[in-house]
Amino acid sequence: MIFNTALALNPNIAEAYANRGSARGNLKDYKGALEDLNTAIELNPGMAEVYMNRGLAKLILGIRKGRGRTWTRRTDGRAVPEL
Repeated sequence: MIFNTALALNPNIAEAYANRGSARGNLKDYKGALEDLNTAIELNPGMAEVYMNRGLAKLILGIRKGRGRTWTRRTDGRAVPEL
């Protein structure tokens, strides 16, 4: 995967983790996808689409803890108060 090469050169590229996480999800490697998506969010919490992908991975894996927070993020990465 090209994302592995990019991350070997620079392990701080949030977009590479996000894209590799999406690719892993498409390959049904949801656990690997979740790891990459979490890393992408740690590096760049403002990537709104990554929260959606992480929420989907958690949903498929049956992870309930933190799933609500994943789905309730603003585009700037800050949490939206849950109702």
